[in-house]
Amino acid sequence: MLILTRKPDQRVVIRGDEPGSEIVITVCASERSGQVRLGITAPRRFRIFRGELLDEVRCSNREAVADPTVADLIAGLRLGPGAPTGAPGADPGKEKQS
Repeated sequence: MLILTRKPDQRVVIRGDEPGSEIVITVCASERSGQVRLGITAPRRFRIFRGELLDEVRCSNREAVADPTVADLIAGLRLGPGAPTGAPGADPGKEKQS
């Protein structure tokens, strides 16, 4: 991790190998509360997310996959239509209809 000290209106430039792959992070303001306001300029092909939101989504995804109902649904999707009776995710109370 690179740690830098910047003042308002100062920038950090991240430049990739390809032309047009430059990301510019500008310090817009530094608040007394300790918050820092950043402006980010990047090509449209880059998706920018707040780290804590990504962590929250990952956690929710892990919880959903651990839920037996969701796990059965995922297994059924992997098997596709017409999965044999007794296959993982299949309802043991239902027979395959012909």
